[in-house]
Amino acid sequence: MEESQTVKNGRVYLENKRTIVLAISPGNPFFCKVENLQKMFQFARKNSDQKILLFLVDKISEHNFRAVGSKNPERSARLKGNCLRNKCQEALHSCGIQNESAEYINWGRDVETSDSYTGALNYVKHLYQVNDQFRNEIQECTQLALVAVKLANSREEKMSESSRNTAAIDLEEGVEYLLKELAFFSAVSDIYERCEEFVVVYHECPYMSCVVG
Repeated sequence: MEESQTVKNGRVYLENKRTIVLAISPGNPFFCKVENLQKMFQFARKNSDQKILLFLVDKISEHNFRAVGSKNPERSARLKGNCLRNKCQEALHSCGIQNESAEYINWGRDVETSDSYTGALNYVKHLYQVNDQFRNEIQECTQLALVAVKLANSREEKMSESSRNTAAIDLEEGVEYLLKELAFFSAVSDIYERCEEFVVVYHECPYMSCVVG
């Protein structure tokens, strides 16, 4: 399979030791294992001379839990986020990475208060309304993610099989998550230092990286 231009750009930026943003989702089982987090942190330390930015999407994941009918979406997002943060701290410590070498994205303090983020969010929401291809792709990605979230959430909240099958997915609520994530990546260079060019890593492997900015 031919590499996309995004991945090619990612390889170039990695060679130049650009800032790395680690996107870590509380709803993804991959990140539940400390050893996987360790591999990501080791990869980031090896490929960047800058501070590592940890993007735990716990705040905006409230949209996903709300979309699948969670009894308390705010609590679900907070608990999962806190659990994952503890695992991250364990992995950072085991890798010998000091606190000053890594920084958690603070959504409430740094992102929601940013004019650049607000402008980017307004733009992607407008694009979602007027561009059919963009809207369809966002909905397809969201639908796939919400099906997985719904299954995991129903097990944790011990829903009966009948309740699990009848609980509807609120697609438009879930779309809010992805739109906010895209807006953040569009504005991150205005929010954090040394992010004019940066690499977003979803897993530990370089071919699974993508670049924004």
